[in-house]
This record gives sequence, structure tokens and C-alpha cells, in this order.
Amino acid sequence: MHSFLALYGRSPRRWGQGAHPGHVGARSSLLLRRAIDGPRCSCRPVVTRPPLRASHKLVTCERRYHDERLSNRSATITARRSTSALASLGSPLRCYMSLRRLGIVCGILGPLLWLSLIGMAGAMRPEFRHVTHYISELGERGSSTEFLMRYAAFGFTGLLYVCFAAALLATFRDGWYSTLAAGLIGLDGLGRIGAGVFACDPGCGGLSSNQELHHLFATLGFSSGILAAIAWGFTFHRRGWPQPLTWYSVGTGILALIFLLVMSWSRNPLNAPGLFEHLATGVLSLWLLVFAAGLTRHPDPALCRS
Repeated sequence: MHSFLALYGRSPRRWGQGAHPGHVGARSSLLLRRAIDGPRCSCRPVVTRPPLRASHKLVTCERRYHDERLSNRSATITARRSTSALASLGSPLRCYMSLRRLGIVCGILGPLLWLSLIGMAGAMRPEFRHVTHYISELGERGSSTEFLMRYAAFGFTGLLYVCFAAALLATFRDGWYSTLAAGLIGLDGLGRIGAGVFACDPGCGGLSSNQELHHLFATLGFSSGILAAIAWGFTFHRRGWPQPLTWYSVGTGILALIFLLVMSWSRNPLNAPGLFEHLATGVLSLWLLVFAAGLTRHPDPALCRS
């Protein structure tokens, strides 16, 4: 008995106190099984199941998910870089965008100021008749409204037209047709400025150099305004703006041309050259006002960038 206990490392005292008979039987059966089967060998082949292969759809979705993550990450990095670039520009960029908006405001104020000053100067001279007299006679040399018409009506509004043309050039930079149309508005402004610098003779019927230069710049202004309305009509069509605005622009240019031709007709039975000149400048001014006001609310991509 003592030799059996010594073999299993048990003392008689511990056997009687803490061992359970079931535990001894389990241990004995385990030792007996090891004696029969022999020790475990590490060189026995281990049977493993082959790895599961993912389906083609699962692999495709996984690749697409990773591609989308990479594209989103690159887009985020690009947006952060552009934002940091805009932030680094700071006040110069904001100043540039504010100048473009200011140029559009000049396009709204120019026609309004031009028509208002014509009406004001005409009211200041009781002998002036809008039906029979030319607009240039309001700024003729020696008249009471010379300073108002030459420097405020012709000069300042011409400068507003040039500023509006500069804003258009800075906004629409994706085609030669937009550049041409904006340049024509700038020529209209330069024609007005030149007509103010060189005032006409009394009655606008003299043969002096000032009279000739005034007539030349006035013709330049009217011709450029007519061509600008027609050119912007085609530009609106190419940029996908509303079709009524396209026809309105082209129709304005054609109607103003007809009014000027009737004004210049020496055999006109109506004998109202001033009336047709007022109608021509009125339709052109109204068109420019509608155009400039429309720039503040039209969803053009070029305007969204500004």
C-alpha cells in the first residue's frame, strides 16, 4: 500500500483527507490509455481544412470599397489643400471678388444714371425738345447743362460702362465670344467718354474738329452698344441661358439699329431725329440694365466662382 502511494506521490494522510474516489479512477484510466496507445508523437499528420475561397462578387465589392475610400481620401486632401490655398491668399482674393461684384453694380448704375441725367438736363433747359433735339445738344459748348452732360452723363457713365466690361472680362474667361462681347461694352463706354471730352458745337451742326471728334466717338458708342447686344445674345445661347433673354438681346440690337437709321434718314417725314435717338439709347440702356441685374441671380458656373 505504501509503495503504491509512493508511486503516485500520495501520502496516506493526504489520501484520506482531500482526495475524491472519482478523481483517482479518472486518473488511472488516463494512465492506462496512454500505456496502451503509447506516447503522443508530434510527427503525426495534422488534418486541416482548406481555406475558404471568397466569391467573385465579394472580392469585387471589397475592392470597390477600398477604391471608394482611397478616392474619398484623395478628394478630402485636395479640398483641404485648396481651402488652405484660398486661406493663404486671404484679403487679396476677397478684394478681387469684391471688385468683380462692384463692376456688376456699375453695370446697373450706368444706364440708370445716363437716362436720369438726360431727363434732368432736359428739364433744366425749357427750350430743349426731346423730340426734335439731339441728346448731344444738352452738352453743347456754352450751354447751362454743358458741365453736367459732358462730365457726369458722358464721362462718368462711360467709366461705369468700362468697369462693367472689365468685370465681365474677369468673370467670363472660357471663350473668345464672351471676351468679344465684353470688349464691345467697353468700347461703348470709351465712346461715351470721348463724346464728353469733345463737346459738339451749338446745335451740333458745326464743322470744327471738336464736332467731328464728338460725332466719331458718338458713332463708336452707338455702334458698339448695338453689336454688344447682338453678341451677348449669341453668347447667352451658347452658355445655355434662357431662350427669351437670347431673343431679347438680339432684338434689342436690331431695334436700336433701325431707330438710328431712321434718325439719320434725311427724308424722314416725321422730322423727329431726337425722338429716334432717344428710343435707340433707351432700348440699349434698358437691355444693359436687365443684363447686369440678371447677373446677380443667374446660376451660371462662371458667376458661382465669383
